[in-house]
Amino acid sequence: MEEQGTQTDGPSGTNPAENHKEPERQYQPAVWYPSGNHGTAVPQDHVPQLELYSSGQSKPEQRQYQSPGMPKPPKKPLTRQAKVLIGLLAALAIVLIALLIGLNMQNEKSAPNNQTESSEPAESSEATVSRSKDVVPNDGKGSASSIQIQSHKGTPTNAENVFTKISPSVVGVLASIPTDDGKPDESQGTGIIASSDGVILTNSHVIGNSRSTVVTVILNSGKQYDARILGYDKTSDLAVLKISAKGLAPAEFGSAAELKVGQQVLAIGNPDGMNFSDSLTGGYVSALNRKIAGHSGNGMTYIQTDAAINPGNSGGPLCNLYGQVVGINSCKIETAGYEGMGFSIPVSNAVSIINQLIKNGYVQGRTRLGIVCRLLPNYETATLGLKGGVQILSIDAECSLRTSGVEKGDILYQINGRNITSMEDITETISKYQPGEEVSAKVYSIHQQKTINTKIKLLEDKGETQKTISQKP
Repeated sequence: MEEQGTQTDGPSGTNPAENHKEPERQYQPAVWYPSGNHGTAVPQDHVPQLELYSSGQSKPEQRQYQSPGMPKPPKKPLTRQAKVLIGLLAALAIVLIALLIGLNMQNEKSAPNNQTESSEPAESSEATVSRSKDVVPNDGKGSASSIQIQSHKGTPTNAENVFTKISPSVVGVLASIPTDDGKPDESQGTGIIASSDGVILTNSHVIGNSRSTVVTVILNSGKQYDARILGYDKTSDLAVLKISAKGLAPAEFGSAAELKVGQQVLAIGNPDGMNFSDSLTGGYVSALNRKIAGHSGNGMTYIQTDAAINPGNSGGPLCNLYGQVVGINSCKIETAGYEGMGFSIPVSNAVSIINQLIKNGYVQGRTRLGIVCRLLPNYETATLGLKGGVQILSIDAECSLRTSGVEKGDILYQINGRNITSMEDITETISKYQPGEEVSAKVYSIHQQKTINTKIKLLEDKGETQKTISQKP
């Protein structure tokens, strides 16, 4: 193991990353971000693309080919009179455009200041929903509620009865996710009412894995509430919201252990956002205890189903025929040649995580480095001869890097021999350890122009990373 604080030549001599063989990477799902951008997936032959999903996704356009035909004869030159006429028409068009712009600016100034609407994401057909209409402010109070898993009773029923029972517990989730350019990304997903006093379950990626996101919850009745983010766990892709409501209809949660391959299951949610809210789809349990590379590092396994799960279904329920929610729809395989492969988080496997998020706002035992950082774009790391990296913006007082010679502005580019090309590289690497354990790290010192080989003692994440880690370059 390398000694803490030792220094070696940096990019000016030998490439600091070339002495470490890139570890063989498991296929990782490309994470969908609500703006419509996708994370970078490592291409692998014969491996389907697994994506977290929500609104704003688009498929590549198919190329269209046409016969070239015969060449066209050369065009005749324009006469003087034609040129004068075209000039007059162009001048008239400019005058008309200027008048229209002036009228539009006048209308904007005269519009009421309190009428604001969320903007639609590009490449999406979702309905724009006003955030100022019928919105009930959140009172900021927490909840002493928790969810419990119940065994199913009686005999299975049909899809119509299940929908009637579960639909009032399904909500729309609108998220306005802050970005560095000041124009928020808009996301629309689904949530599940977990308690009568307003606890809502959804996916972490629906709220952009951020506590700074502005969230609105829309009930089945159409009433809207400002929601508070109690906590989220990016590792399991779960988030818990709270609205100031009473007398809601919570869902009943069942055990995935009682499921069998071939049993019918139903998905309820908002595919394409609120345009098609409260949609029901059906299918079968295709497999149980499925592991997903990049999402099973914490031991989480998933329910595989062929029930149609579309963008906007994120965070919605997967139900058995006893009217119980057995899974939270999270991701699907979406690539040419693959159909009907969706995955749900088993609620019975995640009950401890959910209840900790409700009570504490974080999950005990999660680790963090103790730094605030930003992911560097490729062109910045390439100039230093690095294969990825994050720039350290600040170092917590209790972080061991403070005594290793590392300073603000330095670049952390490798942990345990793994080059850092995304925030997920950090999360997945340190999630395998417990608070108090150490990981080796390589940091390029900007001031010394050398690499510092060090070790980082991992801290317990009590929600700090939910406020400080930057997700974008």
